[in-house]
Amino acid sequence: METEELSARFGRAVAELHVKAEGFSTQQAREMWDAKTLIHRPLAIIEPRLRHRKEDLQFLQRLAMELEAKLNEHIHAGLDWGICHGDLQGNFNTNFCEDNTYTHFDFDLCGYGWRAYDRAAFKLSRILIEEDDELVESLWNAFLKGYTEVRPLSENDQEAVSLMTGIRQLWLMGLCMHDPHIMGSIDSDDAFVSEKMEFFKKYFA
Repeated sequence: METEELSARFGRAVAELHVKAEGFSTQQAREMWDAKTLIHRPLAIIEPRLRHRKEDLQFLQRLAMELEAKLNEHIHAGLDWGICHGDLQGNFNTNFCEDNTYTHFDFDLCGYGWRAYDRAAFKLSRILIEEDDELVESLWNAFLKGYTEVRPLSENDQEAVSLMTGIRQLWLMGLCMHDPHIMGSIDSDDAFVSEKMEFFKKYFA
């Protein structure tokens, strides 16, 4: 989603997915994208691998507590909860056709969670892919404009996205360390850890 036009289009598609998911129910067990899944579980995976980097480990442990505390503030204020795709990063799991139809796929992470987390997946991907902060903001604003044309958002839900980018990055870090086939042997590479720590310290220190 390297242009504002595509970002807005994707934002509308994500909002339509959330609207249609409102009436969906299933008897199948699905993941709960709560604080246990998004914060506690990845932190437990990460901690043993950072024992040789005590300062980074302590920083990450403090950050996890702060992220959860801020998340609880948003929850208390009324954070939108429902069925989430779980991986709407806007890179390769939505196919747009020339006639403006589209197909979402890759629903293996679909479950119940905060919709702000779904939207944060897109913003985090732009942060990680694009080097220009202004471009990131323009793409994100286009996505948000497209989304709210279809589905209005409270101020609380809009503000929660920045927090959710940190929570998603923590979850991704734990995922890569738990499932090394995703990143190869890089999960034990100090360069991988340093890259993640740079992100956390830039946006959340």
